[in-house]
Amino acid sequence: IESVQRRFTKSIPFLHHLSYLSRLHAVGMDTLERRRLISDLCLLYKILHNLVQTDLNSHFISSLYLSTQGHQSKLRDFNISDNSTKYFYCNQIIRI
Repeated sequence: IESVQRRFTKSIPFLHHLSYLSRLHAVGMDTLERRRLISDLCLLYKILHNLVQTDLNSHFISSLYLSTQGHQSKLRDFNISDNSTKYFYCNQIIRI
């Protein structure tokens, strides 16, 4: 999908000589990777503040009592023992 966006911005007159990021900036767009990151962080906020109905809130481990560093909203990931949980949303978003 990123290649489609890259090709589309290259077809805009007077922008084809610019780099991909410069073309995106000129038309006021973000990369798809950045848009996915923003969407993931918005979803995490909604989950943690109970703004969406989901059981994912139970999958996040608060590290409030596990460490003296950080803050009360600091999260930690699960111990990953197999590939089935390695790419689970909760483990991926915490690493960001």
